[in-house]
Amino acid sequence: MVLQGLARQIRLQYAMRKDVIVLGGFAFFYMNADHMILQRTEQKLTALGLYHQGNMTPAWTSGSFENEMRRL
Repeated sequence: MVLQGLARQIRLQYAMRKDVIVLGGFAFFYMNADHMILQRTEQKLTALGLYHQGNMTPAWTSGSFENEMRRL
């Protein structure tokens, strides 16, 4: 009897707070997967030549654009 009442109460609480539980799950997943997303983004930018020496500044912005493009 007690377990049936407890199970019913849990079902009712879940039905009322389902959105909070789902959003909390999404937030928990994002917080755990954030570093993987950042690593993949960094790898993609490095492959495209847009990420140099640990910063987001492209190499050709350091000086004259024309001179840098001739050097490439």
